[in-house]
Amino acid sequence: SLRESLNLLPQDKLVTFSANTTIDALTINADYVSVSGLTVTGNATVTINVENSVELDGTTVNGDLIVDDAIVGKVASLDNKFANDSKKGPKVQLKNSKAGNIHVKRNDTAIESDSVITEITVAATVSLINVDGTVTKVTVESTAKLELSGNANISQVLLTTSVELALQIKGVVEKLAVSNPSAKIT
Repeated sequence: SLRESLNLLPQDKLVTFSANTTIDALTINADYVSVSGLTVTGNATVTINVENSVELDGTTVNGDLIVDDAIVGKVASLDNKFANDSKKGPKVQLKNSKAGNIHVKRNDTAIESDSVITEITVAATVSLINVDGTVTKVTVESTAKLELSGNANISQVLLTTSVELALQIKGVVEKLAVSNPSAKIT
């Protein structure tokens, strides 16, 4: 089985990696990368090195898509972790693409999709996320004051923590489920 890791040097313009093939896992470590025509049987990870944007075009991720807040595949120091906390998250575009659960672990990340997203899980440290598209479920694990914004139609928003949620969605949220009685919604 082929295992592929996409590790391109930082770019200031869009670079396309295109292959009609199946790989086990995908790690995107550079800005302005477009991945086209891939099937990923496992997870796809967008690392902390992606600061601006990444695009999946005609790509299927059978596992999860993780927008990570740590350096993947290396030992990160504590100093590095704190330095990364203030970094703005990237814009992740899915064009004619799909993934399992999208795990957003970086603050100020934008997710844009032209097909239905099954689930977005918002990690504990995230205080701002922008979603453009149709989402079946958004699970909020954030313990920060969270602003959820964008042009989206969301079937369900599930609050599992005592988060203070500011819903700034232009669109429809069909169901708001609160499993923590101390959650606040504005």
